[in-house]
Amino acid sequence: MRGSQVHLDAGWFWSFSSKFVIPSTDGEMLTTFRKRIKPRPALCVTALTLALLLMLFTSGHLKPVIMRRYLRGSMDIDITYAEDVSSRSKSNRNEMPKTCAAFTTDEIDKFFGKVKSNMVVWSFQKKTDCEIHDIGAHFKNKKRHRMNLKCSSGIFEATYSETFKSSDIFTSKNGNPCLSSYIRVCCGSNRVPNVAHYVWYTRGKMSFIGFLSMLSVVRFVRPCVILIHGELPYGRYWDAITYFYPNFVHIKRDIPTHVFGTKIRLTCHSSDIMRIEALIQYGGLYLDMDTVLVRSIESLMDFPFVLSSQNYGVFGSAFIMSEINATFLHLWMNEYRRDYRPDLNIYNAMFATKKVAKKKQYKHLIHVEPFTISRPYDMPRYSIYNSTMATYNWSYIYGIHTYIRIFNETVNETTIKTMNSTFGSICRHIFYGDKELCL
Repeated sequence: MRGSQVHLDAGWFWSFSSKFVIPSTDGEMLTTFRKRIKPRPALCVTALTLALLLMLFTSGHLKPVIMRRYLRGSMDIDITYAEDVSSRSKSNRNEMPKTCAAFTTDEIDKFFGKVKSNMVVWSFQKKTDCEIHDIGAHFKNKKRHRMNLKCSSGIFEATYSETFKSSDIFTSKNGNPCLSSYIRVCCGSNRVPNVAHYVWYTRGKMSFIGFLSMLSVVRFVRPCVILIHGELPYGRYWDAITYFYPNFVHIKRDIPTHVFGTKIRLTCHSSDIMRIEALIQYGGLYLDMDTVLVRSIESLMDFPFVLSSQNYGVFGSAFIMSEINATFLHLWMNEYRRDYRPDLNIYNAMFATKKVAKKKQYKHLIHVEPFTISRPYDMPRYSIYNSTMATYNWSYIYGIHTYIRIFNETVNETTIKTMNSTFGSICRHIFYGDKELCL
């Protein structure tokens, strides 16, 4: 039964109905059909229902959609059902330009400069004139745009309003069907929706590296929406990112305290559960607040699920890409049911995922990037901050998990100008648009 599916398709219907109908003239067909099923009224209802479903499928009003549930033991059952998409097709055709919110990076490029890093030369012999950006003075209490989303009679509408408060963010309940519909229709045609997720435990001040992470996503991904799960940050860096990017959605929810009846002892495990649940519900891209991107991830968006390998022979979970309701997410969640280890920091997030991915029957469910997002294979996690790796060629990676908590020096828009390290060049690439050292 593992991976079994129940499908309603045309071939099955005609195979079924051929037992009762001999295609000849229309009148003869109806008479034959009536005679065949007269003693079986239940079969008549079934056949007519199937005929109606077939007509709707072929007319484009229905499409098969896979809905999955958490696993029981080792069994994974997919049930295919029919979803009415006639209104969605109409929305795609007529409503999409009016109801989907859009934004450009023009203001970002104007303020920070376009990304122009030379990805061929890695000697860092030249220095550039980096303009100082006083983020604190520029964005505090400045009018900005805010995205709003509402649904009525099955039609959603995204609009913008103006506000002076960076805390004034559109708020939604987790699992809001209006938001889910918006993401399905408006957030790209790839397998992975163009949506970004962050988990923020409690209200606290956003750091520079958190700002840099979101700035990198806005620059290189241009997400349809960014969802903040938990609470909202605050501070000058939050003021800045909300000024440049209006399409934030706050998913206000409590931090999980138990998983499948077992008490969660480490806060990082609560975050693990929240990110899995968010991707099951909405799909998209998840990043830790200290993970940054350095280029587009468009080439990865047609895989059903993406993780990156890193040092120590494990998968990193600071960067995840997933289609909505990906099967691998359920397999991953099932490891928390089957073998949750509450005292081990990274076991369920990093070791368990690799264990599942190595099984032959599941390999097609995941794409593993070889050291291109979490950490390069030849770069121990402290080396990113060392001058010995200052000229490292990182042009092949999509992003990197900075592990900023291990770095004790001050990191901001001024200090990165002269940081002679891989970390410094990546920060300048995102913030100033040029990886070179500043004058």
